[in-house]
Amino acid sequence: MLICIADSEYFNIALKAYINEPNSKPLDIKEILCYPFSGQSEMFYTFFATDAGARLSTILIDYSSVSIEVLQVALSLKSFNPLIRIFIFAKSGYPLSELERSLAIVLGAEFITSFAGLSAALARGPRLTSPPPTSSISPYLTAIT
Repeated sequence: MLICIADSEYFNIALKAYINEPNSKPLDIKEILCYPFSGQSEMFYTFFATDAGARLSTILIDYSSVSIEVLQVALSLKSFNPLIRIFIFAKSGYPLSELERSLAIVLGAEFITSFAGLSAALARGPRLTSPPPTSSISPYLTAIT
């Protein structure tokens, strides 16, 4: 199951159209739920009070919805299921604050710029991350953006 956090209905329509397209396989996504961030309480109920949390495998966050609050929601979902993969759909050059970038690193989030990038990332499996090369995390953050 994939959940998409996006404030744009057009983004949700495009994502569903891409996933249902025959050429988009190897996406093994059988269920998609889309929420605006304002639907946070409904999302928590769906995943913590039902068995949907066990089926959750992927979280996709649209860049327009990236904020500390959204990333904290993703962190709380990932704390109950550490195998969840998190992707941030970002325009190239889209600025994130240092706190947002740090939280994205903690989440192990991968940045993608297209739906084809999502397909390729899901096909190759989880990315292995290594700790920052120095005790300071700032040089590592600039390498991500």
